[in-house]
Amino acid sequence: MKTRAVKISFLLIIPLIMSCKEVFYPDEIISNNHIPVIQGIVPEGKPPEVKLSWATYYEENSTSCISDALVWITDDAGNNETLEETTPGIYTDVGGGFTGVRGRTYTLHVETPSGMVYESTPERILAPPELDSMFAVPVVKTVTSLSSLGTLITTEKKGLDLNVSFGVHSDSTRFFRFKTDILTQITYILNPNSMLPTYVYEWKSSVLDKVYSVDYSFASGSRQIVPEHYAGFLEFVYNSYLSDDKSTAPYTDGWVVSMHVYAVSGNVYQYYNSIAEQLNANNQIFAPVPSQIKGNMHCTNDKYEKVIGIFEAVSEIIFYRAFSWVNPERHISKDVDDFPDDPGNGVAYNIPPYFWVRW
Repeated sequence: MKTRAVKISFLLIIPLIMSCKEVFYPDEIISNNHIPVIQGIVPEGKPPEVKLSWATYYEENSTSCISDALVWITDDAGNNETLEETTPGIYTDVGGGFTGVRGRTYTLHVETPSGMVYESTPERILAPPELDSMFAVPVVKTVTSLSSLGTLITTEKKGLDLNVSFGVHSDSTRFFRFKTDILTQITYILNPNSMLPTYVYEWKSSVLDKVYSVDYSFASGSRQIVPEHYAGFLEFVYNSYLSDDKSTAPYTDGWVVSMHVYAVSGNVYQYYNSIAEQLNANNQIFAPVPSQIKGNMHCTNDKYEKVIGIFEAVSEIIFYRAFSWVNPERHISKDVDDFPDDPGNGVAYNIPPYFWVRW
């Protein structure tokens, strides 16, 4: 009897507990406040560009631009340039006469249609680094993935781990941001057994790393150096089972690497590095929270007003090199003096395009 009484009491308590439950909605999630997102850059030798948008609400799927804003940039030489809105939310110097100058310091100013004024920290354009070497290491990576049936699949991927080392003459730590463009060269033969086979040259463009790829230097004599920056993995693809009478199997002939290195400030480095830590928080019990990502924009007429974004004043240098896989112990590489900015994707027959790197 006592046991039954306890069970009955317990069952009576459950509805009482459930009736006291309240759903908690954080103010930040259900807030209808518009938070501006400001992204601006002044490259050395090029006109500035600023993108303005509103941060999306929780569960919102699309972004909206900020039009009709007043956007201007000042520098420490006394220049003041107002930017024009060329497309919705995009502001630039239409005349192209205002460009970044190495050694000068720039500040971005934005006034939204509601009268809120935002300002960046002053950002200086520093000298870009000098290439020491771009090199690759042949590797075979074991990759585990989950099949549609929920079973683990283990595969091996062959390719090259891409690295770069560089330096700059400076007496203080320097910071850098990277964007590595890859053009993959693929070859195969159509109708290989015929009297007139067709040789196919296919190329595919991609970005190897992410926009938040950053690094910083160490002192070495009179220079600041980055001894080894890992850029990513170049996968060699060839499957002989794809070959038949109509075509040979596509073969990864090589890769042309165009590595863009931007000299940035410590503020800009911290911003992108915080994003990297947020997105790459593997094997951690507690991942970094989004609030730890701090930009260099602030509101001047209301210190409590929220704003998201970053303003960069940068110099840029591009390192070029071509690589080709041979086997797990060997690869070959070539210097490339110049390369098109955006070759896109394409196919050529019998005669390769002018930018094709031959081995």
